[in-house]
Formats: sequence, structure tokens, C-alpha cells
Amino acid sequence: MKDRSLIRKCIIGSLAVVVLYIAFGSATAAAGPERVTVSSIRSEKLALTTGQSVILESQSLIKRITVAAPATVDAVVLTPRQVYLTGKAPGLTTVTLWTEGDRISAVFDAEVLPDVARLKGKLYEAFPKEKDIRVNATHESLTLAGSVSSASAMSQVLALAQAYAPLDKDGKQKIINLLEVGGVHQVMLEVRVAEVQRSLAR
Repeated sequence: MKDRSLIRKCIIGSLAVVVLYIAFGSATAAAGPERVTVSSIRSEKLALTTGQSVILESQSLIKRITVAAPATVDAVVLTPRQVYLTGKAPGLTTVTLWTEGDRISAVFDAEVLPDVARLKGKLYEAFPKEKDIRVNATHESLTLAGSVSSASAMSQVLALAQAYAPLDKDGKQKIINLLEVGGVHQVMLEVRVAEVQRSLAR
């Protein structure tokens, strides 16, 4: 009798272990893929301009590479230790290098800016007399400042800059126009001086 009771207890214990294993396994499967903690890997900043390329060299072998926004950066693995990156369009993205065993080797926060140097060159070629045009850019917008000689010159400068400006959510070029037509502030200053003189004469 004791043997039967002992056997019965063993069977019940084994069944309990099997049930727990099935339940735990189901919960793990429902949670999705294994989570990888990358707190030990610091992301690095990477600045590019549209059309510019850079080669990343890795100390470890590169198994694959992922780009969060492929429309912003193009990535090609040249060798097991080299990656060729090209800025395609202004914006922000994350470039991740993976090594053997699907382990993260490096993470880059890439920012692609408009090609300001090329735009400045085009503006100088098209408007050699307009020497007071300043150009600044971020991945979100293109800013034009300074002064131009006429309103028509301003319109032509803006039209040329549209080809280099980042696109907003609606797909339109985002240009911040701070350009002024030369002489406007000078005329306003002269008017104010005349008004002050008249008030003093009174």
C-alpha cells in the first residue's frame, strides 16, 4: 500500500511539473522574441549631408546592418568589417550594426543635413552680385537670411533653394525665409528721424 501511495504521489508531482512547464512555455512564447539589453553600448552621433558617403570600420565582424529610415540613409556592407553609408535625404535615423549571434555591435544616431555648401555655390553662380545671402540648415528646415537687391531676386533665390530644402510631413519644402530687400530698413530709419525732428521743432 505504501508503495502504491508513493507511486501515486510521484505521478501527481510529475504531472504538476509538466503543467507548470507548459504554462511557463506558453507565457514566454506570448511575450515575443527574446529582449536584448544594449545599455552597455553607447550610441554615437553621425552627421552626413545629402550625397555624402562615409565608411564605418568595425573591430568585430559584421553579420548584418539595419537602418530605421532607409529613405534617409543607404547602407552597404563592403567587407565583414566595413560598412558604406550614404546620405540620401535630410532627416534622422538609427543605424545598427549586428555581429554573430544577433548581438548588437554598434549603434549610430545619424543626422542627414541638406548640402549647404553646394547650395551656396549655386547661389553664387546664379547671383554673383548678391553677396549678403546667408544659408543655414538642419535636418528639418533650410534658413535663408541676409538681404537681396530686389523682390524678384528674392523669388529666384527661394526657387533655387527649394531643390535643397528638407520636406515636411506634407511633402513640401520647408524654407524659413529671413531675407530682406536691401534699403528697406534704411528708408524706415530716415522716416523715423524725420518724425523725431518734426516733433522737436514743434
